[in-house]
Order: sequence, then structure tokens, then C-alpha cells
Amino acid sequence: MWTSQQHFPSSSTAAADPKVAGAKSEYFNNAPIGEIFGESAGKLKRTPIGPYDTQIQQAFTTALLTVANNGKSPDDAFKDALKNIKEVVGD
Repeated sequence: MWTSQQHFPSSSTAAADPKVAGAKSEYFNNAPIGEIFGESAGKLKRTPIGPYDTQIQQAFTTALLTVANNGKSPDDAFKDALKNIKEVVGD
């Protein structure tokens, strides 16, 4: 479902579409998933993406990987991520 501007519509636009609101799922025994999830989908807010989004995401990804692969403590990895983010954003 693409809009005339060639992008996916906002959650509130999609939730108001009768095809979405009336959607049912065979997988879930024909449950009215459009009705079940439509109200909450209409209330979703877009997540802002800032100029440093990629660098911030990378800092957290690196932190998680050091915990998983290198046994670093979650607290230390989180502190490192915050330090790296601070360096990137210049704060």
C-alpha cells in the first residue's frame, strides 16, 4: 500500500484504510487483526532520526557485541557506548 508520493503511509493513514481496518488473518483463525491492532497503530508516533542516528546505533551495537562476544559487563559496555556517542555528537 503505497501513497501517491511513493512512500508507505503513516500508521494513522494505514489504520484508517478500510482494507487495513477490516483485515483478518487465516493464520490466527480469521481473527480481525485490523480491528485488534488498528487503534494502537493509529496512535504510533514516528521515531525521529537525527543527524547522528547511524553513529549512535553503531555505538550501541558495538557495546552489545562486546558483552556477547568478549564478556564485557553490560554496565561497562553501556558506559563505553555513552562515551562514544558523546564524542560523536560533540557534547
